[in-house]
Amino acid sequence: MTIELNERQFSENEQETETRNEQTGEELLTSPLLDSSHETGTSAETNITIDIKSSIKTILKIYSDQSGSYSNIVTGLSIMFALGTITGIIMPKNPDLPHAWYRLLSSIIGYTYFVSWSVSFYPQIITNYQKKTVEGLSTDASILAALNYTCYTIYNAFLFWDESIRQEYRDRNGEESKITVQSNDVAFSMHALVLNILLIAQILRYGGFKKQPVSRITLLIVAAVFVLSAGYIFCIYSFNWHWIDFLYFMASVKLVLTVLTYLPQLLLNFQRRSTDGWNVWNVIFDCTGGFMSMLQLVLDSVDLSDLRHGLVGNIPKLILSFITLIFDGCFFLQHHLYHNDEVQEEEVNEDNQGSYNLLNNDEHGLSSGTSRHDDVRTEFV
Repeated sequence: MTIELNERQFSENEQETETRNEQTGEELLTSPLLDSSHETGTSAETNITIDIKSSIKTILKIYSDQSGSYSNIVTGLSIMFALGTITGIIMPKNPDLPHAWYRLLSSIIGYTYFVSWSVSFYPQIITNYQKKTVEGLSTDASILAALNYTCYTIYNAFLFWDESIRQEYRDRNGEESKITVQSNDVAFSMHALVLNILLIAQILRYGGFKKQPVSRITLLIVAAVFVLSAGYIFCIYSFNWHWIDFLYFMASVKLVLTVLTYLPQLLLNFQRRSTDGWNVWNVIFDCTGGFMSMLQLVLDSVDLSDLRHGLVGNIPKLILSFITLIFDGCFFLQHHLYHNDEVQEEEVNEDNQGSYNLLNNDEHGLSSGTSRHDDVRTEFV
């Protein structure tokens, strides 16, 4: 009997303990402390999301700004230099350079101009999307730029991937000769081609070709490049011409198109007396890339203790850098002249509008005063 009572008491104690534990667990689950910690975690995640969105909006605002303000230029270039520096530190260095410390510096300079030229296409795309128009952008320049990077992509991709063409290069220049086309050259050219195709798609989407049809000169240039390229390929298969010469032909066409691509936009800005709709960040990044490219070429030659042959040995890069800096200087001059005129014109329009509103208010006040005076005189009579 005593044993049964003890067992019964023990089971009752267990049930009471379980009940207490359940109640305690429910109290913990519904306690304000847990609710506050859960709310704190959710609010922290929300704040992080808001900060990321705010940062993205700030960056987009900087690169879509067409005023050319010094604060935005400094901030935008600082972001670009930071990306170039990080990439240059991470990526492999040039083993041909004799001094270890300069290999790092050369890599940073090289990837800075790589990043600068790569991101130079985005500001115009962002501006077109925000304004839902391509007014101010030359359609001729866009078509020639797409053709330009098509030729450049063909040159880089085949010389980098096609082993038979690489062997042709070695047969002509010696087995010990090095092919200077690197993976970043291929990536840059393909990236630029894709973004220029996207730019042409925007022109189609926003009716740019209707408002500004492609000129006959541009169509003639495009047709000439395609005909000459097809003729060269025909000679390769019919008369055993070399593919390596076709790639050199593509490189020559790219060099000529680089010059021709700048001219339509310069002419359009001059005709409109305005740079509105054309994003100046394109030129800022382009000019920075051209300067850094030339700087790397000169410093590499100095580090190799062969300044003369170092410069002469890479004539296309040197010429492209000079061309870039000259035309970008012209664009900067246009933007400075025409943008200041636009700002002054807007200020004059605002002053005129303010004077017009003030005059209307005065006339309205006079007419109201006259009518009230007439009403009082009528009542008096």
